[in-house]
Amino acid sequence: MDRFSSILLCVDVSARGFDAVDEGPPLEVLSAIAKARWARERTGARITVMSVLDVDGADPELLDLVRLRLEQHVVSRLESADVEVVVTHGRPFQEIIRQVLRTGNDLVIVGARKSSLVHRTLVGSTSLHLLRKCPCPVWVAPRRSEPGPRVVLSAVAIDELMPVVLDLSARVVKARGGQWHVFHCPEYPLEGGMRLRGANVDETEAYEAEVRKECWSALHKHADPLAKSIGVEPKFWMSEGLPSEQIGLAVRELGADLVVMGTVSKSMLAATIVGNTAEKVFNTTECSILAVKPEGFVTPVTLED
Repeated sequence: MDRFSSILLCVDVSARGFDAVDEGPPLEVLSAIAKARWARERTGARITVMSVLDVDGADPELLDLVRLRLEQHVVSRLESADVEVVVTHGRPFQEIIRQVLRTGNDLVIVGARKSSLVHRTLVGSTSLHLLRKCPCPVWVAPRRSEPGPRVVLSAVAIDELMPVVLDLSARVVKARGGQWHVFHCPEYPLEGGMRLRGANVDETEAYEAEVRKECWSALHKHADPLAKSIGVEPKFWMSEGLPSEQIGLAVRELGADLVVMGTVSKSMLAATIVGNTAEKVFNTTECSILAVKPEGFVTPVTLED
């Protein structure tokens, strides 16, 4: 958690609860506020509260009203005198990313509404756009208000993002306490070809066993030294099947409050989600998601229109 020094807390003022001074903000906003306050307490990071009106233009009086409501409902709950408020208009995800580009925020926190168990939405699918395109880590908070995750699930592939996901997961666990689980779904890229050429069952099973052995080795190679240096202890899991489905099952079985995972690989710098796994996990789980990008990721959003 000590890697964060500038947090951008994004709030949708069109949500129910912002239309009257005496009403409180909705649960997803309370959850996002709690995450931002928790992170600030452990890092000393500066917090900027931002709201974007999804309109082509905005009356200055309306912007002032939104600013007032943010100060009443959000800033007051952050319990910090050093909070900046930014109110603007445009496409929310674009303006949020432009704010990150301008000011160098290293963590975006946003609340997500769920209309059903398997469908989470934010106005204009802002959260999904941020998961795909925001250059810094994005923490999507659910409709809960607990101060921090108690069970962290690192959903990793054997790729360049694995060390980043593991490092961030370990630091969150160290800062918060609780359990750390490292989860991987092995893939067998040669299996299809082996079956086409008529490989027997023993040969196929031997290949799968060797892949699993290499995966276990890679997981421990990266996680064990990190766990020792930071002072946390992970548990390791592997499961066969579609990654998004298996991650969802692991979240429910382990009671995970937070999934940390990568969303874009170096070969997909156009900001598509790898195998759509992150997007499917986002849509089908109720826990927080902390999504990271590889070093050198370039967002398709620019400062110019």
